[in-house]
Amino acid sequence: MVGRLLAPLAAGSHLVVSHATAHGRAPGWEPVSLLYQQAAAVTARSRAQIEALFAGLALVDPGVVWLPLWRPEPGVVAELARADLDVVVGATPNCAAITSRSAAGW
Repeated sequence: MVGRLLAPLAAGSHLVVSHATAHGRAPGWEPVSLLYQQAAAVTARSRAQIEALFAGLALVDPGVVWLPLWRPEPGVVAELARADLDVVVGATPNCAAITSRSAAGW
């Protein structure tokens, strides 16, 4: 599926994905998970599984992390209990210069 998303993109493009996470679930998540499964085809994956979807792309720092932890604003405290999503940004070839936190000024 990721290949289909990347096919029309120009070199140097980025793919941003938020994905249901299979770890760190808040207590009481099971009933909500069942509702999601009934409403749509949702598959929670581990960070390693999400990272594998981005094979061939350079992951932008900090890589695959819990949504509130992806480059949070200074001084902002993330409400981690509400985040059941991981997020990742992958750069297509010719974007290596911005995958580094120091190169991007982060």
